[in-house]
Amino acid sequence: MKTRFSFLFAFSLLVASLPAAAVTPVSPPDPNTVVVRSSGGSKSFTVVEKGNVLEIVLPNGDRLVGDPKGDKRKYRRASGGPQVLEVKAGDGGFKLRTTDGKLLWKVRIAEDKIKVSDNEENANPWSLKTKYEDKVKVVDASEKEIAEVRFYPDKTKVKGAAGTELWECTSPRRRSAAFGVLALDRIPEEHRAVLMAEILARRR
Repeated sequence: MKTRFSFLFAFSLLVASLPAAAVTPVSPPDPNTVVVRSSGGSKSFTVVEKGNVLEIVLPNGDRLVGDPKGDKRKYRRASGGPQVLEVKAGDGGFKLRTTDGKLLWKVRIAEDKIKVSDNEENANPWSLKTKYEDKVKVVDASEKEIAEVRFYPDKTKVKGAAGTELWECTSPRRRSAAFGVLALDRIPEEHRAVLMAEILARRR
């Protein structure tokens, strides 16, 4: 009995001497970070706003950093890397261009829609129709619906015309039409990422 008591006493002293388990506080989601994942989670885009600087992580892990320069934002591969694209702001939207100023995509932002085209006249555009309370319709130049951005209380989903889920975002406070750009698969993936980030930065 004495041996058992001694063992229990020693054990209680050992336990008392151990440091209390550290409690790791759970950090709230960063409102300046947006992550969009494909259905199934095999691909993702991440956009981080750091003041006027935009950082984009592409599905292949490449990172683009957009630094403001006057009325432009110049995108480089990672910090200090070579410039690959630039965005020039203008009245009612912006243009995505090559480093030598060649137009790639023009985005015009109106009250009830956002138009994306490959020409200065904004002819034959895709449109992101924003006049709805709980969704954004994505249509082509013929007004044919090709996708829908649907807003839910805890997430946003991009669905194809047949209702197939394409992309999902659970980042906080972001009900944005920008996610509809990801359904425009005729636009190169890297360009779509920059267009999405720029529309997000404009809170549309």
